Amino acid sequence: MINDIEKGDGFVLRTAEGITHILLLAMFFDGPSVGMLDDLAKEPNATFLARGHAAASERGTTYYEPSRCVFLYRLP
Repeated sequence: MINDIEKGDGFVLRTAEGITHILLLAMFFDGPSVGMLDDLAKEPNATFLARGHAAASERGTTYYEPSRCVFLYRLP
């Protein structure tokens, strides 16, 4: 997980192949999720599994739909 707020995306997940998927867009930051994701992004070499509904932006960027639940699991 990467805190990509500086680029304006928000929090992203990067696959082992280096492909990124936006987990939470910056424009939807609200509540305790932001603090939790920020803490998780600081964990070095952590592996996560995300389940949710994917969508694609006009630029072709894949992101998880903010109007639906996203379940994030930290793997051992």
